[in-house]
Amino acid sequence: LIGRIEALIGNSAQSEGQPKHIVLIGVEEPIANKIRDFFIGHNFQVLIVLNESEAVALSKKFRPSMILCQFWEDENILDPRKIAKELLLHPEISETPLYVYCKDSLSLEALKYFKSERIIAYNETSSLLRKLETITLPSSPLSGSAR
Repeated sequence: LIGRIEALIGNSAQSEGQPKHIVLIGVEEPIANKIRDFFIGHNFQVLIVLNESEAVALSKKFRPSMILCQFWEDENILDPRKIAKELLLHPEISETPLYVYCKDSLSLEALKYFKSERIIAYNETSSLLRKLETITLPSSPLSGSAR
């Protein structure tokens, strides 16, 4: 997977003026596609992965501005806690912000594992996209956007 992504975006993708990277992992493909389109529209290169280990591997390779992972009720399907633990094991990516997005109904469960400022709870996809506008990342194309 990493080789295919390198071939698509090239090693020069992080040079000045090029898009910043975001690693995105989600269970619900239509929502992940809307998030992808949102960040592409804000000059980010979005790397969509299928599991936790791919998210960490791509983070080590591309040093993204953020990892955005869906918080899912069944941790056997998707477990952002695994990503959080893995990030801490790798000093070069340990400071990478990890945000989780989830339906409002799962936000209390997510609060057991993640700080509230790293949880993006939503009831409709449109509210999720509005909340993504409020994220401020270091050197982020979103910095200074409408809040």
